[in-house]
Amino acid sequence: MGALGKHHARILSSLPGVSLTAVVDINRARAEEIAASHRARALFDVGQLDGQVDAVTIAAPTNVHAEIALPLLEAGIP
Repeated sequence: MGALGKHHARILSSLPGVSLTAVVDINRARAEEIAASHRARALFDVGQLDGQVDAVTIAAPTNVHAEIALPLLEAGIP
């Protein structure tokens, strides 16, 4: 999660009716930093989201969107 991911987390955590559950990043330090600043959990694998969330936002380089999103979509997570 880079600069745009930090903004997604900030905006999502401020929306009424939205609870930012987790920040997922393979960079553990970055996930922990961003998650802590928004009172969310830091996770390091998108597979850990199954059964934990209603929806996700993919804030990663475009070339890895499908790799990240397909397993989530297959699990029924929009």
